[in-house]
Amino acid sequence: MFPGARGLMRICMLISTLATLLVWAAPHGSSGSLSSRQLTEKLVFCHFMIGVVDDRTSASDYDNDMQQAKAAGIDAFALNIGTDGFTNTQLEFAYESAYSNGMSVFLSFDFNWYSTSNTSGIAGTVGTYAGHPAQLMIGSKVLVSSFAGDGLDLADVQSHLTAHTIFWAPNFQPPNLSSADALFNWMAWPNNGDNKAPDAGSNLTVSDGDTSYTSALAGKPYVARKLPSPKYHRHPADRTVAAVSPWFSTHFGLEVKFSKNWVFPSDLLWFDRWTEILNLGSQFVEIQTWYESRGLLVDSAGRLDKKLIWT
Repeated sequence: MFPGARGLMRICMLISTLATLLVWAAPHGSSGSLSSRQLTEKLVFCHFMIGVVDDRTSASDYDNDMQQAKAAGIDAFALNIGTDGFTNTQLEFAYESAYSNGMSVFLSFDFNWYSTSNTSGIAGTVGTYAGHPAQLMIGSKVLVSSFAGDGLDLADVQSHLTAHTIFWAPNFQPPNLSSADALFNWMAWPNNGDNKAPDAGSNLTVSDGDTSYTSALAGKPYVARKLPSPKYHRHPADRTVAAVSPWFSTHFGLEVKFSKNWVFPSDLLWFDRWTEILNLGSQFVEIQTWYESRGLLVDSAGRLDKKLIWT
């Protein structure tokens, strides 16, 4: 059965959008290396959950992830970390693999596990990897992000880290900007405003979240003054790390203490969100997460990641 006129129009729009994305996010040649682009071009990140890969045994276990991401035009993985005992080992593997494969990575502290009062510990972790050649830098600053973390004293973290300066892009909620250099909006899905699927009483679009963040940034002129290049003074969205995701579902059953089970509406989300991203003009885009966007439930060694029962 052939699609109708509206279906054909939708297909044509999709092809046009994907073609534009391929040009926008395609890997650059040696003359446009990531190190030379950090101040002058847009960057694409992808959220990578270190907490679900505790059984990897070497840097080579990350190679396939790094190679696939690089081939897709992703510039860096945001390494989501908690306080598990295996975290440092897996970070060492991930950083080593990123360097070997010409990728960049940076830390994203998950405040479901970290405490905002542990500023010295956070600074210590940042310092451990800040000098690594795979660490993504924004100018001369070490990019650091988060999941949640409102109330974290960014200045206090920086005070414990004298050898490096942090470029903060946390997932703070507007208008809580603190001294952040940029903001990361986690909510890449229509929602009810309370991290759950929309309901009859509340339906917030992803674009509503964009407006909230860009409006908050516009009210903080010092953020604009911290821009590394005058090229990016044109719009407050340039200091937003805009989120994009193909879908979001959670299925934690009674086998864990944090049982939760939901599906967010996502049928045309991938297409619609990329269209919004092209119009938004954000310097940074973060895909959530690597597993959903890659569309597979196996790790680079071909094993089922046991903690991915919820994806």
